[in-house]
Amino acid sequence: MFLDGRPLGSAPGAWDDLEAGDYTLRVEREDFHPFEVDVTVPAGRTRSVAVELRERLGSIVVEADVPGAMVFLDRNFKGNTPLTIEELRPGDYRLTVSAEGREVQNRTVTVERRLVEVRFELVEEGATLAVEIELVHKHRFGSCSGVLHAGPDGFDYRTDHQDAFRLPFGRVEEFELDYVRNNLRLKVLRGRTYNFESPSEDRDALFVFHKAVTDYRDSSSED
Repeated sequence: MFLDGRPLGSAPGAWDDLEAGDYTLRVEREDFHPFEVDVTVPAGRTRSVAVELRERLGSIVVEADVPGAMVFLDRNFKGNTPLTIEELRPGDYRLTVSAEGREVQNRTVTVERRLVEVRFELVEEGATLAVEIELVHKHRFGSCSGVLHAGPDGFDYRTDHQDAFRLPFGRVEEFELDYVRNNLRLKVLRGRTYNFESPSEDRDALFVFHKAVTDYRDSSSED
């Protein structure tokens, strides 16, 4: 602690040799914002001051070569580029950035008690498709684990369970993602409905897979 720039010592503490008058009290602690307040000490009386220090947190500035790209932090949508995400505790965070017609990018960012700037160069998506994801197929009773692959010919669900299937895109009636509920829904045209989830609740992985397939199907329908 400092009183008019003069070191006083550590808090909590009491000092009884002060003359009456106005002072500036400054309190500093590592990893916290300094606290400063004007204090009037009356003659012959004790003045108490309560100090609440605010922790110094970090921020991430996210930029991309595509304005308005969507930004997710640890699976939570935060806004569109350019974007500043503030009040982050030190640690590792996962950033996901996506934009229409561009490949989704993921990056792990280490946040310290300062500003971190991150820039993404979003590459245009190609005309091919080869993505897969580990999923759990939810049955009415129980479930089974497997890998859902998507290529130019459609879906291929690979599992040791009897529910393994291949499905061309032409027979897909619905392909929807519920990000919040960690659910990927695939409905066969006039047929069965499959509900999948990420076993690790990695909704970003679901999002990336769904977007890659959807963008490919949309681009193929325009050709």
